[in-house]
Amino acid sequence: MGRLTSSAAALVLVPALAVAGCSQSEENAQNAVSSGDTFQFISPGGQTTIRYDEADRKPLKDFSGEDLRDESATIHLSDYKDQIVVL
Repeated sequence: MGRLTSSAAALVLVPALAVAGCSQSEENAQNAVSSGDTFQFISPGGQTTIRYDEADRKPLKDFSGEDLRDESATIHLSDYKDQIVVL
C-alpha cells in the first residue's frame, strides 16, 4: 500500500475501532433504560448487590443543592448525617 492509502485506511479504521470499543450489546442497551414502571441498569460483573466494607468507605465533603420538592430551599449532605443517601 502506498503512503496515502495507508493514511486513508488509518483515518477510517481508528475512529471505527474506537466507537466499536465503546459500544455495548443491544441486550445491555435495552436493559439500561426505563421500561414502563421499572428501571433496570447494568452493574459491574452483573452484580445485583454491591457492598463496600465500612473500612473501605471514605468520608465525603459536604455538598448542597436545590431541594426538588421546594425550590426555595437548599439541602446539604450533612442534613442526612448517619443515613444512607442515594444520588
